[in-house]
Amino acid sequence: MPKRLPARISGILRRVNEQIVASKSRCGTQGLRARIKDAPPLRPFAAALEGQFSLIAEIKRKSPSKGPMRHGDVEKIAAIYNEASCVRAVSVLTNEADFGMNVEALTQVKSIVHQPILRKDFIVDEHQVYEARVFGADAILLMASVLEKSELQSLSDLAHSLGMEVLFEAHTKEEIDEFPETARLCGVNSRAFSGRAGSFGISRILTALGWLTTDLSTNTTTFDLSQYLPKNCIRVAESGIKPSAVKAVRDKFDAILVGTSILMAKDLKEALSEFEAAIQEATAAETEARIPLSPSARKLVS
Repeated sequence: MPKRLPARISGILRRVNEQIVASKSRCGTQGLRARIKDAPPLRPFAAALEGQFSLIAEIKRKSPSKGPMRHGDVEKIAAIYNEASCVRAVSVLTNEADFGMNVEALTQVKSIVHQPILRKDFIVDEHQVYEARVFGADAILLMASVLEKSELQSLSDLAHSLGMEVLFEAHTKEEIDEFPETARLCGVNSRAFSGRAGSFGISRILTALGWLTTDLSTNTTTFDLSQYLPKNCIRVAESGIKPSAVKAVRDKFDAILVGTSILMAKDLKEALSEFEAAIQEATAAETEARIPLSPSARKLVS
């Protein structure tokens, strides 16, 4: 039985399917398969996140909840991410109707950055998986909120057969339970797709007026679901994260995926610096808690 989805998500999926039909008319799935031999070399995605608390920085020109991003120049954003030491991977939105960029942005961004690339989209068809590989994605996002368990399995199997990795995303424990047993990259998204009626529209209006300090379309208590993620997976917190929240999120996750907090900041480089400082502080605090310093050693490093 197909999943029951909120009207706004059904609308996005309708536009996604229109985008898929248009893409197939330009180049069928068989044609994409033939182009894989010329696709950009793959970069290890999970490996880029291992060993340190990581930031996956996102590129998008707009969003349903916030409208146009303050920073919308894809090449400029990519160049800044490329130089940022705290950015371990880059997430690229490819839903043109709702986020302002299409699949060709993957190639554009990959030509600029050295980090691995995630295709972040509502992926529902194998054609999109082949597209991701052809245009340069190293990993794709699969959402348990819109896909059946069997679809999560089949689309991830296809991605893995092409050498790509998969970030599985959930909003509820029930969705986490649908992840394949082999899931290595697992995310919890705090974006409230259901309930909180009108929050997307209200957030967008108040943001445009400069009155909004919090994102009404997110619910960060959802991050408590991290306890249900598969053991030994790389845990990714998505949406609604600001530098002030990094320390709390660090206790539950191995990486954060951040877009709006960076892209809506007045200064992109300064926003990244704030995240880097917050990550360093949270990591140092965790290390100190794990290996307490003696009073004399604490005096030396203070």
